[in-house]
Amino acid sequence: MISHLRFPLQNKTWFILLAALLCGCSSPPLVEYQVTKYQEISLSLLALADRKRQLELYDEALMYYLEAENFAQKRNDKSTLGISRLKRAAIHIELKQYPQAQVLINQVEQMNQFDTVDLANPLMFIQAKLSYSKGDVTQAVGLITQLEQAYIEVQEKNIYYRMVRWVYQPEGVAMVMIEQDMAVLEALVVEHQLMNIEIYSYALLHYAKWLASQKDSRAEAAIIKAIEHFSQLELTSKIRDCYQIGADYYRLMGQREKADYFQLQADGLTLSSRPLSKRYALKVKRSHFFMLPAKKI
Repeated sequence: MISHLRFPLQNKTWFILLAALLCGCSSPPLVEYQVTKYQEISLSLLALADRKRQLELYDEALMYYLEAENFAQKRNDKSTLGISRLKRAAIHIELKQYPQAQVLINQVEQMNQFDTVDLANPLMFIQAKLSYSKGDVTQAVGLITQLEQAYIEVQEKNIYYRMVRWVYQPEGVAMVMIEQDMAVLEALVVEHQLMNIEIYSYALLHYAKWLASQKDSRAEAAIIKAIEHFSQLELTSKIRDCYQIGADYYRLMGQREKADYFQLQADGLTLSSRPLSKRYALKVKRSHFFMLPAKKI
């Protein structure tokens, strides 16, 4: 009888475990034989990390990505684990921290080679970003072209990689094609058919920037549309970028007063960059326990 048992007051854990065991037989069966708690947590953390990355709050983004990886590791979810590490690599590339990025890329390459997960295309994209950031445009464009062809049947992704190729090498893509792609993305947004809003955001920002650099009369409307778009998404860093594009454009057009106003808005939205925390560095060290030794860089 439970009433005859004696437990130390300082340790109630045994009582809790015993109660759980006695009640275990009444637990409802798992009809689908699948538990997704770790998966739900890791995906939620991944989404939060993405949001911080979009806001260019990189230190916070890196921390949330690490937490997402922690829960993905518990479930052996190598897809989420690999994608998260590649997104961390993208942040390190953005910060010109190439050794840290290469370590993460190497880890995902191991997973792709030895585990039951296909991360070849995401890997190729991050390798292209790394090459471009280091100044190897030819290598970067070659990799992006492969991805563009790989998604020839997936319109949204095909357009995205063509946009990236255009940003990397403007003379390599005809502007008539870019104009058509922008029209397609606009239609998908209006019809609420766009699966990834980041694709439209990327295209809209760079299209407005290009028009401004060319002193195109359509630049003003494009800049305003971009500001409205990123304001709706509450992406402060991108709103700032749009105002900076506007300031540069109006300066080129000789509209000094308007340029000064847009510059003032951009300066007011500038986010202070923060160094990576010691806590993040410690978590990175611990996260490497499940990987083979990193290749020499």
